[in-house]
Amino acid sequence: MSQQEVLDHYGQVIELMEDHRALVKIRQTSACETCGRCGGGMHLGDPDKRGEMVIEVNNPINAEVGQLVRLESRASEVLFAGFLLYVVPLLGLIAGLFLGRAVASPFLTPTNADLFGLILGLVFMALIYAFLRSKEYSFSRDERFKSDITAVVSEEEVPVVLPSDLIRP
Repeated sequence: MSQQEVLDHYGQVIELMEDHRALVKIRQTSACETCGRCGGGMHLGDPDKRGEMVIEVNNPINAEVGQLVRLESRASEVLFAGFLLYVVPLLGLIAGLFLGRAVASPFLTPTNADLFGLILGLVFMALIYAFLRSKEYSFSRDERFKSDITAVVSEEEVPVVLPSDLIRP
């Protein structure tokens, strides 16, 4: 990767796919739980699967099934995914609050205008989430949101560290 910061993950290749892609099972960090970049969420049911997810990645080094690998993601893309998932809906909520209050103020009491603004803000936020959810498939196919397998590693090379320690320039 070029002069950008990257975020490292480690996982195991579980399936090879067409076009130099692979499915890799990774262990989620606390950063993964809130990111949303790769569409993997926490498994709520099976406690054995909690904290793990399977993601589709680019496999330019032709890693084989069963191998432990290091994945790299551009930090800028992780931040962009977080922006889409959290900041854009928040902006919709705020816009709905102000717009709803402005529209309702001439017709309703101040308390009711505030309530109308809150409802409109929640509607805007829900619509933005629904729109992002409808685009999830296209985001998951977008190459800039895919991690790359950069190396095959041994178990000794897989760090047991905090997520912030995995970011490097």
